Amino acid sequence: MTFPFRRIVVFAVFLSFLSSAGWNGGVYAASELRPSVKENRDFPKSAEALAHFLMGSLYDNDGQAEKAFDEYGKALAIQQDNPEIQVKFGSSLLFAGKFSEAEEILKRTVEIDPGNTGAYLLLAFIYTKRNEFQEAKKCYENVLKHDPGSIRAMTLLADLLVRENKLEEAAGIYEHIVAADKTETFAYFNLGILYSKLGWFDRARIALNKAIELDVNYIDARLLLGFLFEMEGNNAEAIELYESVTAIDYENTDARIRRFLIYKKTGFLDKAMEENRRIMEIEPFSLEPYMESYGMYVAAEKYEEAEGILHEALEKGFLAGPVYAGLGFTASKHGNAEKALGYYEKALEVSPDNDVYRFYVVVGLDSLGKREEATMALEKAVSEGAKLPEIYNYLGYIYAEDGRDLDAAEDLIGRALAEDPENGAYLDSLGWVYYKRGEFEKALQTIKKAAEYLPSDPAVREHLGDIYYSMSEIKKAVEEWKRALKNGAEKEGIERKIEDAKKEIKQQKRKGRAGAK
Repeated sequence: MTFPFRRIVVFAVFLSFLSSAGWNGGVYAASELRPSVKENRDFPKSAEALAHFLMGSLYDNDGQAEKAFDEYGKALAIQQDNPEIQVKFGSSLLFAGKFSEAEEILKRTVEIDPGNTGAYLLLAFIYTKRNEFQEAKKCYENVLKHDPGSIRAMTLLADLLVRENKLEEAAGIYEHIVAADKTETFAYFNLGILYSKLGWFDRARIALNKAIELDVNYIDARLLLGFLFEMEGNNAEAIELYESVTAIDYENTDARIRRFLIYKKTGFLDKAMEENRRIMEIEPFSLEPYMESYGMYVAAEKYEEAEGILHEALEKGFLAGPVYAGLGFTASKHGNAEKALGYYEKALEVSPDNDVYRFYVVVGLDSLGKREEATMALEKAVSEGAKLPEIYNYLGYIYAEDGRDLDAAEDLIGRALAEDPENGAYLDSLGWVYYKRGEFEKALQTIKKAAEYLPSDPAVREHLGDIYYSMSEIKKAVEEWKRALKNGAEKEGIERKIEDAKKEIKQQKRKGRAGAK
């Protein structure tokens, strides 16, 4: 489990059209529109139209979109060809989701007033929502034709190019912006993102450093620059940048998570744990830090510490499936199978539809010798449409081991293999079905294939030995059983098989000598 790197890899400065085009709570602010020649004349000619227009604006400012919509409509009914009323009414129609009606009115606006950039921006929004990117581009080009310095239009056009994965063209627009005005901090940041995506890391660093130079508190730029250093394996520089972020914003979990992950990756367990503790303090309602610490302790085979962090999570109120399942795992590592099963059952109780927890319960039951209960639990899961392939494989293998309903066993294991055709455990199960049918050659080939994926698995090696033995290839059988022992198989059963095989070899030798005489 890893923390999501939530903000760095997102186009943080590419705001939605609504905010960057002046849309505020569904209201398009008139002050954001570029006044046209017509708008500067005697607007509106009718006092009644003016009254409705002003009332609409008041309702806009108060967030009462429906009332604003009605007032603009009344104003437009009186002065149908007034561009300012049309743009206002068009924005209200957009907020109401009436895109076609808005498009019709806004098209009329640009016919009357070809220089009305506000109308073009709203039209571009409509076309973008419909994925009509070429039409949207034409609108932005019209804005830039009448207002060549419109940063808003250039930014939105670049955003459109990013949607089409035309990153170089988008970068070209931001290069144009910073060439015209070297103080546009956000443009340097977006260039850093684009250059990073294009793999131009040297340029990305220059752009991001420029953004930081212009705004020392530009956290996103520092985060992205740190991430670039991480990608290049320069962890020291990355940590330094992340530390500079937390110096500005102590509770910035993005920086802390990145630092935590570096320490974890590079084996500094104590530093990772220390950073994780801070994250727990900053995000007291997040289970993730606890599970991360648990995972690190398990990886280090420190099962008591792993168990301790999960109990701490329980005390904090995280009565969650992963916590109980983790406690089940640590209990099994301590050799307490019954306690492990109890925790797995608790995990399933909390998340009754979780197939993984169902599987853990089955394994727990089987480990305690409760094969019948395990089988019933598996059959119930299958009947309820479980998605986890391990469930189908496990039930099929139980059927095969018990030598019953081998056709059903083959079908169940086949369903698991359909999900994961290169899974050695599933292939071993299928081979065991063939073995139980007496199809030894077929079983041998299938389990040999399983051994390619799981060369050190003791069960696979034992099964190979059993098949060879059934095919009277005693020496090969003994070799496989010895491999199984070497890889941790239970000694008692296999050692008995080896002893029996050795006796059989001796008997064959005696018979051979007797026959020679």
